[in-house]
Amino acid sequence: GNAFDVRAGGAAAILGWAAAARWPVEAGRCALVVAAETPSAYLSAEDPANALLFGDGAAAIVLQHDPRSLGGMA
Repeated sequence: GNAFDVRAGGAAAILGWAAAARWPVEAGRCALVVAAETPSAYLSAEDPANALLFGDGAAAIVLQHDPRSLGGMA
C-alpha cells in the first residue's frame, strides 16, 4: 500500500480526500483518509487569542473505486 502525510491544518481532511480521489485505484481497492488536529497540544487554553482555535478534531473517510461515478471514486 501507499501512505503519505498532508500537513495543512484544518484543511488536511479536504486536501487528503482530494488527493485520494485522484490516486489511481484498482477496482475493488479502497483508499482510507484519516485526518486529525490537536491544537490543544501546543496552544494555551488560558490565552483569549487562542479561544477560536482551541478545538481538537478528527475525521475519516473510505473511498472505493466506482467506474459508474464521474470521478471514478465513490
